[in-house]
Amino acid sequence: MAAKRVLIVPGRWAVAERLRADGHVVVEADSPDEAGDRVDAGVDAVLLDLHMPDRAALAALAAIHERDPDPPVILIAQPDDVEGPVATALAAGAFDYALEPISIDDIARRVLNAFEVTRIRRELRTLRDRLARPFTLASIVGASPAVTFARDLARRVSFADAPVLLTGARGTGKDHLARVVHYTGSRAMGPFLKVQCAGMSEDELDVTLFGREPTAGAAAFLTRGVFDEAHDGSILLDDVGALTPALQSKLLRYLESGSFKRVGDSPEIRVDVRVIAATDHPLDADVAAGVFRGDLYYRLNVLAIELPTLASREGDIPLLVRHFLHQHNRAGAKVVTGITPDAMAALSRYSWPGNIDELRIVLGRALMLTDGPDLDIGDLAGFSQIATARPTAAPVSRDKPFTLPDDGCDLEAVEKSLVLQALERTGGNQTRAAALLGIHRDHVRYRLGKWKKPSP
Repeated sequence: MAAKRVLIVPGRWAVAERLRADGHVVVEADSPDEAGDRVDAGVDAVLLDLHMPDRAALAALAAIHERDPDPPVILIAQPDDVEGPVATALAAGAFDYALEPISIDDIARRVLNAFEVTRIRRELRTLRDRLARPFTLASIVGASPAVTFARDLARRVSFADAPVLLTGARGTGKDHLARVVHYTGSRAMGPFLKVQCAGMSEDELDVTLFGREPTAGAAAFLTRGVFDEAHDGSILLDDVGALTPALQSKLLRYLESGSFKRVGDSPEIRVDVRVIAATDHPLDADVAAGVFRGDLYYRLNVLAIELPTLASREGDIPLLVRHFLHQHNRAGAKVVTGITPDAMAALSRYSWPGNIDELRIVLGRALMLTDGPDLDIGDLAGFSQIATARPTAAPVSRDKPFTLPDDGCDLEAVEKSLVLQALERTGGNQTRAAALLGIHRDHVRYRLGKWKKPSP
């Protein structure tokens, strides 16, 4: 095992000799710049004397943390420093402190404890790096304009702390995008927790989100909610539109104040959590209908990213297929080197009402069944709707819009005709009809209700 390295700022001969006798490597520095250089070479613990001239100790602490935040910094201070310089340094990230006159045996024990903290921090960082590996910006696969725009927005918002609202049909990748925002941003070392807001009663969801104070009987123990557990990290609230009015109010209160109360007789609890909300339903319609708070919607909608349907992502299906093939080859024993043109054409023709999730499931099953090195049309035989799909209509170019007739038109009638044609072409499937029209499924529903025509 390699010897542990201890940085002493500034040098102390007696302490250094004891630590060397214990088998550690000791390096010393006399200035903040020199301390930063020593940390660049690798250290496992730091001893920092607070009584360096010209407040150099705080500058050295900042330089150390900037170069490597893992090694704990142990302060050496005077008894009168506890209320002032020690408190300031602890708030700036120092780990521990010892008061003069110091005991060298005590310092040696504190250094051993610091080594263990460093080990745990580095193992945790490695684990989080492994968890984050599938959630890089490059994992948002696609070259279509809508996906390129969403990927660029994710990059720009990842280092902000404001709430993010992800919108798009089911299966478009909102969960994945939320993780990309978290793991590529400044909160990557913090926890990422997801809560499905639909499907739970109000009481269950309240406890899940905000926790519960101990009470007599069955709830005699404190229950910590995800807002407690996600401190310094992010929470994904999926199907946020399913929150009841009471929970909408509690969420709004947290977004406004940074604090919340648990269920029961609870004090104010302050945490630092970034809220990422996701919905496949247009929340502005819920606001107009009076079922979702407008002030909460505006709080959540500070940074909004809309994910397109797969049917509207022209040219992205081959890229996604190759991406999933690569993932399969990395994870499985069977290697599939490619896909035949006929199979790719069939996948490209299909309208994918289930979006990326459906494509992933279809490919996963086909890859398990194939016997050859290339995925072929026969491997899609279990998905007759894909193998027999007709080509979808080419999208209308933004550069070549519809031409308005010389005598004008009835816009309402044109809109109605196009929606009904799309429904007829897709056999009444509202999701696929919406994809043909380049709109969300709920907008089709809204128009059908507006025209008082029964939904097919």
